Amino acid sequence: MNLRTFDPPKWCHSLDPNSTLCDLAYIGFEADGTTPCPSPVCPVRQLCGYEQGRGCQLTNTFVACALPPSPPVLPPKAPPPWQPIDKELRDRFVNGHPANRLQDTGVLVHMFDQLARSLEQPWLPCEHNPSDDWCYVYSDRLSFSIINEQLPYFFNLKYAAGYIATPNKVDLLCSWFIDYGTMDKQCEPPGVHDDCLPGCWVGAPNWCTGEPDSVWDCAWPPDLTKEMLEHHLNRLGRLGRRQLGAAYNEIILSWHSFVRDLPDSLEAFIFTDWGSEPLARQARDRFLEDFPGSKKPLLHMNLNDPDALFTLVDE
Repeated sequence: MNLRTFDPPKWCHSLDPNSTLCDLAYIGFEADGTTPCPSPVCPVRQLCGYEQGRGCQLTNTFVACALPPSPPVLPPKAPPPWQPIDKELRDRFVNGHPANRLQDTGVLVHMFDQLARSLEQPWLPCEHNPSDDWCYVYSDRLSFSIINEQLPYFFNLKYAAGYIATPNKVDLLCSWFIDYGTMDKQCEPPGVHDDCLPGCWVGAPNWCTGEPDSVWDCAWPPDLTKEMLEHHLNRLGRLGRRQLGAAYNEIILSWHSFVRDLPDSLEAFIFTDWGSEPLARQARDRFLEDFPGSKKPLLHMNLNDPDALFTLVDE
């Protein structure tokens, strides 16, 4: 019996002169620190013992308490099944739909343009150049398009090569359901300010609300991306998919955060024309030099072939 459970607690000498009870008694030391434990292993019992002529004494014998059985060791949860990047992108493209989470909307595509530092490093913005600063003013935003099975359209002015952003590794500034001349929305100096959001609005915040009178001449905020895409689909249905400026949407991302989160923010390099494969490969290979250990695949993107939307060319 544990003498420390009595109220008030008892000690071994309290059992004098009953030798039988003495030999059954012990002092219980708990692991919670309520009773200081003199043994390196807790919880333990320090036994009482009866000695002729001395009575019931606390001995130097410690016995470990029987601990409750440990819970069964469960096997670790199996990770979600890994699938190749080409299949993952295909699934995202096919299943993309209007939503506020970018990873649910489809695939984020940016095609190479002349606003980057170079075609060899198209993920980097232009640097400040006092003698020729024309592209530096755009160093605060990156323009992408959301593509999916319902919206297989993207801006590709000159180069049939580009890259795909990792949707949960980027910062969305705003979006437009058409190409709305976002190059005119410049912040001085480049960057996000209280009175300017690159590619979105200048002066005072000018957000679309989704109401019938608030869908034009305004940027769509990140929490209304779903409504923007719904309006985009509705507009394509009414005007036809060949209307100038109506086919592709424009997604404005922060270039600063995109660079900050590299290499994770860039998912893969793509090309749409085999003649542009060397250009895309050159950029991919330079990326691997700049970020040793990262793995960024090179893919051929063909949105006209549902069986080969994204074909892995080089891992």
